[in-house]
Amino acid sequence: MESQIAEITQAVGAGCAAGVCVNGCHQWSKEARVRLLEEAIANDSLPRPSLNQLARRLGCRLTTLGRRFPELAKAVKDRHQRFCAIRKEVRANLFRSLVRTAVINIHRSGDYPSQWRVRESLPKFVDMREPAAYDAWRQTLTELQLSM
Repeated sequence: MESQIAEITQAVGAGCAAGVCVNGCHQWSKEARVRLLEEAIANDSLPRPSLNQLARRLGCRLTTLGRRFPELAKAVKDRHQRFCAIRKEVRANLFRSLVRTAVINIHRSGDYPSQWRVRESLPKFVDMREPAAYDAWRQTLTELQLSM
């Protein structure tokens, strides 16, 4: 898709000499904008681009895309939101798994798996304030029949 964006930019750049350029910003044709939005919907690459990212690539505002291409904008937005929801669930599952493993390992070593001990044994990117991590800690304590 990046090569197609470069191709469109070059084509528009050629028109810049003919007076198409306004204040140094290339103006994309309606067909080029529709094509980029349709390619973003059809493309299965990860991460899915947001409508805001596509608007920046096109050099226009988010509201412009929403107003001029409402169906395509909604499809891009829905697709990005589904991607974000899946990414959020994967992150929560990872946190649950790491916290559960840490609690069990600390308990097996003979220590009480306090939140501090669990936090110290986890990678730095896992935050115990995250609801998924905190709930996993509480649930694992309950399963091990330990009180807080």
